[in-house]
Order: sequence, then C-alpha cells, then structure tokens
Amino acid sequence: MATFEQVVNILTDNKTPYQAKQEFIELNELSEDDLIDVANYVTIERNFYKRQCEKLKIKVQSRLQENNG
Repeated sequence: MATFEQVVNILTDNKTPYQAKQEFIELNELSEDDLIDVANYVTIERNFYKRQCEKLKIKVQSRLQENNG
C-alpha cells in the first residue's frame, strides 16, 4: 500500500511516463476519489505558495520603494 506522499510524488512527477503512472494507479488500486484527493492537495499547495509569493513580492517592492524614495 502506497502512502499519500508516494502517490503525490509519482503522479506529479513530469519525468514518469503516463503508462507507469497508470500501472501505479492499478497496482495500488487507487480510486477516482483517491485521484481527486491528490488533485485537490496539489491545488491547495499551489494556491498556498502563490499567496506566499505574492506577499513576498509586495514586501520586496515596498522595500525597494523605501530605498529609492
């Protein structure tokens, strides 16, 4: 039985061929709900980092303006 982390790592690895991913899904008997959970996790993580990057960008711009102003 694969861990959630293993599932995410394999299914999101761009270097892993589609056929290998399909075999992994079948071997580990992953359901549609399992795949939806992985997609939701990736979306949540992406959104989190997007917000963090936006905050950092604002801070950097603010400091640049302070130093140049």
